Amino acid sequence: MGATTLSLRGRQVYEDPRPWGEKGPEIIKGKYQVFVAVPIVAIIAAYFVLYYPPRYTLALWITLGGLIFIFKNPFVGVCSFYVLALARPQDIFWGLKDLRLSLMVAGVTLLSWVWERVKRSDWKIVITGQNILILCLWGQMVLSYLFAIVPEISKPHLIDFSKIFVFVFLTINTVKSFASYRSLCWVILGTVGILGLRGTYQYCILGYSFISFGEAGSALDNNTFGLILVMAFPFAYYMMFTERIRWKQLLSGIFAVGLLIAIMATFSRGAFLGLMVVCAGILLRAKNKIRALILGSIFGLGVLVSLPADYYTEVNSIKTYEEDKSSMDRLHAWMAGWEMIKDYPYVGLGLGHFDYVTAKYMKRFLPVGERNMAAHSTCIELAAETGIPALIFFLALLGFFLWDIKRIRDIAPRRSPLIHFSYMLELSFWGYMVCGFFLSSQGCEFIYILIAMAVALKGIVIQKHVLRTGPWKWPDEGYSWKQEKL
Repeated sequence: MGATTLSLRGRQVYEDPRPWGEKGPEIIKGKYQVFVAVPIVAIIAAYFVLYYPPRYTLALWITLGGLIFIFKNPFVGVCSFYVLALARPQDIFWGLKDLRLSLMVAGVTLLSWVWERVKRSDWKIVITGQNILILCLWGQMVLSYLFAIVPEISKPHLIDFSKIFVFVFLTINTVKSFASYRSLCWVILGTVGILGLRGTYQYCILGYSFISFGEAGSALDNNTFGLILVMAFPFAYYMMFTERIRWKQLLSGIFAVGLLIAIMATFSRGAFLGLMVVCAGILLRAKNKIRALILGSIFGLGVLVSLPADYYTEVNSIKTYEEDKSSMDRLHAWMAGWEMIKDYPYVGLGLGHFDYVTAKYMKRFLPVGERNMAAHSTCIELAAETGIPALIFFLALLGFFLWDIKRIRDIAPRRSPLIHFSYMLELSFWGYMVCGFFLSSQGCEFIYILIAMAVALKGIVIQKHVLRTGPWKWPDEGYSWKQEKL
């Protein structure tokens, strides 16, 4: 056989005496793989096209491609899970709730992380108090499932919590640089920010009386939807003043406006109180408090003036809760929850059981039992369903979060830009605490994201200011020093 001639732009640059060139066998092997794979893929595609709706077929191939990409990079899986958990796009746009995409992403991401450790022969993992507490909390939930009144009710809730806890562990062990940390911030802001813009469009353009998240994700009603919007608002504010690129600053500002209007449009009293706490925290943390107060007052007055009278009636009912039936129902649910805790103090009724037995327990102190309902209190429902130990572990997790925020500020210098990310996490946390007081939000993914991000941020701060391992350089498109003017 003759020699193979390699040419570049029509000019002969190299002549290889081997008939197939330097990488001939690999090329031929790759061609045969393509010849074998294409018919198999075509047969599978034809099967789904013939027997399944088009949206299922398209979603399947998008999912398979995404899972392959996730297997190559577990951080992509972490970001994908948070998008699916917070926004549930497969439910909103496709109606594919039965596919359990978040469970697929969780499994593939965990396998990807393990495979990466095997390839590198590096089994060093980040072991923190949060990991230990989450493991204890998960163990308590497993006990609650084993001793539940109806285990079938508890099983899906246990699976959901298991996914969340796995991704807390993966987030802590994959987010180890400022670039990945900032990318995760943008993923969260973009996901919830789009939901805020969608809610603003529904309220302002389509004329919805109030907005909620339907039956998707953890945000089942307007109150829980308002919770995640309030928790995302500090992300929008601080990302707006910490980016150098103009279009990113503009995008953060758009998200901030959309989130603010959407929070008001939920007509949630808890979300309103949470927003007030977050705004007060932003004002206290601002460098130029007078300017921040003036700008915030002008914008806030513009939003309040545009709201209908029904909103003020709903907010004013906070003062007259004794005359408001929904408020009294919550008080009765709390009293019923206390009776459940006394009956099942160690392992609880079982995850997901509170809604089914409320009326039964209300009969103990009301002449006529009320309807079954949620506890509208994170602490009461968690203790009633999984026992007092689970409540202790959960509260300890929240305490560790605040300790991590304090440690970040103790380690980092006052002018370090990383300090402002701790403000962002802290304000989002207090928004959760205020809103979650009126909700059963122990299953809200956002609070566990904050816990994992606080651990990751502390690791980045230690790397930069304590260990000083390797050259530290902010990305060119990264942090802006404009926050010194706030």
